[in-house]
Amino acid sequence: MKEEARKSTGASPSREYIGKRVLRAEDIELLRGRGGFLADLPAPHAAEICMVRSTEAHAMVRAIRKERALASPGVIAILAAGDLDLVDDALPCVDMIPGTLDARHRVIARDRVRYVGQVVALVVAENRYLAEDAAALVEIEYESLPPVTDHMAAKNPGAPLLYPELGTNVVYQVTQCDGNADFAARDGDLVIRKRYEFHRQIAVPLEPRGVTAKLIDDGQRLHVESCTQLPQVLRLAVAGALGLALDHVRVTVPRLGGGFGCKEMVYPEEILVPAATRKLQRPLRWLEDRREHFASATHAREETVDAEAVVAPDGTFLGLRLTGWCNIGAAYGFVGNTPITAMGAMVRGPYRVPNLDAQMFSVVTNKTPLNVLRGAGGPQAALVMERLLDEAASILAIDRAEIRRRNLIQPGELPLDRGRTGFAGSYHTVYDEGDYPRCLEAGLRLAEYENFESQRKAAAACGKLRGMGIAMYVEITAVGPYETARIALQPDGTILLFSSIMPVGQGSETTQRQLVAEELGISMEQVAIRQGDTDEVPDAVGTFASRGAAAGGAAGRMVARELVKKILCCFAAALHCEPASLRWECGGVMVSMPSEEFIPLSKIPTRLALLREEREPRRIDAKHRIEIPKPSYSYATHVAVVEIDPQTGQLKIPQYTVAHDCGRIVNPLLVEGQIVGGVVQGIGAVLREQLVYDSEGHLLTRAMMDYVLPGASDTPAEFNLWHMETPTGFNPFGMRGVGEGGTIGSHAAIANAVADALRDYDVAVDGSGPFTPTWIMEALSRPPRAAIPSRVPAKKK
Repeated sequence: MKEEARKSTGASPSREYIGKRVLRAEDIELLRGRGGFLADLPAPHAAEICMVRSTEAHAMVRAIRKERALASPGVIAILAAGDLDLVDDALPCVDMIPGTLDARHRVIARDRVRYVGQVVALVVAENRYLAEDAAALVEIEYESLPPVTDHMAAKNPGAPLLYPELGTNVVYQVTQCDGNADFAARDGDLVIRKRYEFHRQIAVPLEPRGVTAKLIDDGQRLHVESCTQLPQVLRLAVAGALGLALDHVRVTVPRLGGGFGCKEMVYPEEILVPAATRKLQRPLRWLEDRREHFASATHAREETVDAEAVVAPDGTFLGLRLTGWCNIGAAYGFVGNTPITAMGAMVRGPYRVPNLDAQMFSVVTNKTPLNVLRGAGGPQAALVMERLLDEAASILAIDRAEIRRRNLIQPGELPLDRGRTGFAGSYHTVYDEGDYPRCLEAGLRLAEYENFESQRKAAAACGKLRGMGIAMYVEITAVGPYETARIALQPDGTILLFSSIMPVGQGSETTQRQLVAEELGISMEQVAIRQGDTDEVPDAVGTFASRGAAAGGAAGRMVARELVKKILCCFAAALHCEPASLRWECGGVMVSMPSEEFIPLSKIPTRLALLREEREPRRIDAKHRIEIPKPSYSYATHVAVVEIDPQTGQLKIPQYTVAHDCGRIVNPLLVEGQIVGGVVQGIGAVLREQLVYDSEGHLLTRAMMDYVLPGASDTPAEFNLWHMETPTGFNPFGMRGVGEGGTIGSHAAIANAVADALRDYDVAVDGSGPFTPTWIMEALSRPPRAAIPSRVPAKKK
């Protein structure tokens, strides 16, 4: 009957896009070179800026001499801290909790520099070449101070202080605990004590950073364009720093050439460029080069974690005690304390471990400030837990898969309160629905775990060392506290969605159009999207923490529902009837007065204009703010197989397997792309990438020639992927995030696989490597660095 009614009224069958493998709509422009990145955008009459950066890791600034530089051709101005009208020069940090010391990053150095690459002055010239020539002529007189780059040395009394007024370099502390924090081993229990080291890395997106600024609206407003994941946050920061009303600042963001967390930050340059624009009353532009990126874009990952695990004879983990120190560099990033916080909050992953005592610290040093990188502290947390599981399995002679089975949280225990663990703004971790045992078994089955020993023997016969690593994790995603969206039915009958979610390469333009088209029952071709304009979406949170589809997409779908309500109210008013007598179906309005008639979306504006006796159709707008009181949690099993040539140290990955659950999947094609890309990024992190400093605080890794990214030879020869879909009750549409999971699991899986491949050698794999051929060859010839696990008697009560 319903199908007959549709035919008689002209209605089309409802469109279904959720769960479909829709190709990315944005790829056509990208492949044709029309991506529209910041450096591609016209900046008429804009002068160019070159930043003058500190060459000292730690020093007092005694004088800045500009005379020679000012005489250089094409120079417009040279500005230092005293030349800029800054109301507030502290950059925002949102993960400072009560008791945190104020080590916020400053917009520009005044009397002290704390890392090589810190901005001391800026040169404005007619073009970048002239600006760089003049910057080389700016003379800065420094009085050198002793630097400290090792966080384990910096935390100790007597270390050189970056902020003497604070009296310490330990600026942040958080305690994460559950169960009995004073747990102790009993007779017969196994105690494993390990120290894990995580090396320093950097995001290296394809597109470096950049900022342009100009005055608009007859000089009354400031328009800032930036490569940021946080346009609304940047707008607040610019207004606050310059003492402007919020509506006097507009921030727009073009398509981003990757972010991975390093653009989840308010940078000094994003304040300095608009400040200089206001002072000079002319448009300005600054574009980062790759050398600047290594020195001044935020770094990531560097931590030291001491772990103590108490394990029962049957392999059940009874308690975990951690003390962790993160090298956050010279100042807080926007979320620079989050990685070490995540270590304590998420280290147990999908495993029960009833007792937890984690003491986490941030330590300032004379390095570039640290922020999040894809996965935040998740990769470090997963690696610690998964290495401990393998250590326990080896000592207790329990199969690696079996020890995980014995410790996994069961489906009937979920949702599960994880005690006093969490993050700033969400200091309470409650896992949502899931089935961790099923996910583990799926991964093992897909990786053919039962057949691996025969593969190991076959590789050994060819002189190769083969190893398998298993890793599981739980990832916090879709964090709140809210997200907003706007939508409009245009006079021409098309839909325009205004989204706060930035296109950083994850396909958000496609997924959000899918969600809106599904909700309205229309074709995706009828939906257009605009992103990254604070005039269009002034109040929003941003693009990070795997929240693009689950938070931003949910807001987009909810605002589509609001639009339907408005359309029905418009028809009810025009027809002088109750909205309840109208209904929305199959992409249009079903009207029963005077006779049943279907009005498709494309005809709604003109039909309403006729009913209202108006000459031109009107636009209909709606907006919606979705509250997100709880984050959702994705999870996965990763199984990596590595093969090492003991003669050369070369490592290959014959097979990699992922079984995952990110809730309701909008677009499997894009989910697979996110997972595979994340895995490869994680592989690069543990096999290739590393930032190296000398003892004086000078960065030695200053270009792509020194920082080796993963290539085709590093990617798995065979990739197996399996989707679970357990809708979460923490999201109105059952969605969880998926953008970071591939990176989280791959660190631990590769580390465990390397340890397994080298199991017959006296080698310790206690950290993230990187496991380069040089590391492997050295590892095969040196004794283990870690203490030998031991059984200890229980403490006397």
